[in-house]
This record gives sequence, structure tokens and C-alpha cells, in this order.
Amino acid sequence: MLGHPWYREVKGLVERDERTVSDTDATVARVVLLSILLLGVALRFHGLDAQSLWSDELATWRRTSFADVGTVVDEAMYRDVHPPFYLVLIHYVVLHVGDSEWHLRLPSAMAGILTVLVVYAIGKRTYGRRSGLLAAGLTAVCWCPVYFSQEARGNALMLLFVSMAHWFWFELMMTHDMDHRTRNGHIVGYCAYALLAAYTHYFGLLMVGLQAVGALLISIGERRVLHRSMTMCLIVFMGFAPWLPTMLSQFGARTNISWIESPGEPVFAFAAFLYFLFNRSRYLLVLVGILYASLAALIFRENEGPIDITAVKRFTRSPDGIVLAWLVLPFLITYVV
Repeated sequence: MLGHPWYREVKGLVERDERTVSDTDATVARVVLLSILLLGVALRFHGLDAQSLWSDELATWRRTSFADVGTVVDEAMYRDVHPPFYLVLIHYVVLHVGDSEWHLRLPSAMAGILTVLVVYAIGKRTYGRRSGLLAAGLTAVCWCPVYFSQEARGNALMLLFVSMAHWFWFELMMTHDMDHRTRNGHIVGYCAYALLAAYTHYFGLLMVGLQAVGALLISIGERRVLHRSMTMCLIVFMGFAPWLPTMLSQFGARTNISWIESPGEPVFAFAAFLYFLFNRSRYLLVLVGILYASLAALIFRENEGPIDITAVKRFTRSPDGIVLAWLVLPFLITYVV
């Protein structure tokens, strides 16, 4: 794996970034990150209880306001369309803290704040400190993560758990000189957060599945890394296996999904998806399109030789390929379903 171009590329980017950052720059970066975090806190807690619960949040309250957790799990199994972790968590919030709008939305707000820090760590680990700050800033202020951080549903926690799992995943895929104890700790961390994501939301399970496929693809030709990847996948599969029959039963029972709007043509649906993610702003949508088009152009321009299967494989193993896959693949799979 040390010889893979994607590994050398990321390692070189991060090392160059760290070498050019002086102590003063590091202090400035910490101040900027703290400012971003405080802004994220303000946006998530401002007006947290200003609106009453809407129908889905009322369903959360209804399915968690029981004396015992077993009834909550039964509600998740037979009356809900999501895995049980979030309802179990809110059950204990209602039982020990309260069931006001503020209390019910508090876990989502806290998860949204922590996600800002995790996204910074992912960005810094992938491309360097500046990219981490930019990613954290977007996470702090974009409408979509702020909205779900103020909703008594499991989306914000799912995003946090998926992001944490991805951080451990990237460490395991990129770092090859860590000692045995650290590597085992990272495997435990990945599996724990991957299972939390899968048990919180089925989109979390989708992201974990994509991480598993990515790990196996990156590990081709490297026996030790492949063994590590297969071990991670097996642990997560065994951990989620007890819920699989319920998941299949839920999917089989939810045959009437007429309340979901038809997505339309893929290109326009994807544009609408980006429009939703980036503050429903035409300007941000155009900017994002230009940035991703520029990224693709630079990748192909820097490719040495013809664009063949080797070049495609190298791209899929690169940080740029991972970033593009993170944005595109979940949408495409959901669109097909």
C-alpha cells in the first residue's frame, strides 16, 4: 500500500501543508476553528425550541415515552421505519431529562456541534489544515446540517457517526506504520461508530456499506490490509445481523411509498440534491459545480499517459476519488432504489 499513488499523494500534501504552517499559523488556525465552532453552536442552539414539534418529531416523542426500553424497541420494530438506536437514546432523555422541544432536540444539536469538529479532522487528515477549516466552516453554517441539528430525529446523529467511522476508516486505509495496538484500537473505533451509524439510520448503513466496498477495493493486492478490511467488515456484519430480519420485514411492509416524490431525470435530480445541500442557493450551486468540474479537469490533466483502466483505478484510490464518491454514490444508489 505504501507504493500506491493515492497514498503518496495524500502523504505529500499533508506533509507539505504541515511544513509550511508556523507556530503562529497554528495558533491562528486554532482561533479560527474555535470561532467556527462557536458560530456552529450559536446557529444550532438559537431558537432550538422556538417551533413546536412537527409530525415526525411527534412520532419520536410518541414512540419513546414508555416506562421500559423493550417497548421502545418494539415500536421501532413494528411501527417505525428506522433502526432502534435513536429511539432508545431519546427514551432515556425523556425518562431522565425531559420531553420538551428543547430536550428532545438537544441530542441532535450536540451531535451537530461535534460533527463540525470531526469534519475538520477529516479535512485536515485528507488535504491539510486549511481544507479542514474550510470543511468545518461549511458544516457549521450550511442550512442542511443546521436544520437537522434542530430536529428531534436521528439524521444529525447518523451524520456524526458516519463521519467518525470515516475518520477511523481513512486512518486505517492511509496509515501503514502504526503499531499493532493503535491499529487494533482504530479497528474497534471504526466498528463501533459504523454500527452506531447503521443502527441509527438506514442511510448510515448505506454509507457503512460503501466504506466496506471502498476498503476492499483499496486492499486489492495487499494481503495484510485486505485481512484488516475483511475483519472490519465481518465484525460490522455480525454486529448488525440481529437486526437484519427486522430490516427486511420493514422494507417488505413499506410497499406504498407514494408520499415520496418521483425524482425525475437523474441529472436534474442530482442538481436539486446539490441545491438542497448548499443552502438552496443558485450561487453556491454554480460554485460547487465549478469546483467539482475543476477538480475533475485537474485530475485528468495530471494523469500521466492515456486514460486507461490503470488510471481509473488510481483515481478511485485517490483522496479526490473518495471525496467525489462520498458526494455522488449515495445519491445514485438512493435514486436507483
